[in-house]
Amino acid sequence: MALAHRVGICNEQRIPGWNQVTDAVHRQGCYLFRQLWHQRNALVLIVKEIQEKMKRYVAAAKNAMAAGFDGVEINGANGQAPDRPVHAQD
Repeated sequence: MALAHRVGICNEQRIPGWNQVTDAVHRQGCYLFRQLWHQRNALVLIVKEIQEKMKRYVAAAKNAMAAGFDGVEINGANGQAPDRPVHAQD
């Protein structure tokens, strides 16, 4: 889910707006990658929740590519959801 003050790519309705951005970047001969992240307060995720998060990452990545991004990166560090199990004991 995108936060109100952040421009996400979590749903298809955001693709046209991002197309304008990626087209402008490409016209300048540059590349643009989209960083995907999900922050979660709880340390414990059940398997069903992990599977749902994975589906959302896949959907966001597909939306980013449809919006003209040249690639995606999953932010899995610094307390983001993919990093949580690694540091659960910290």
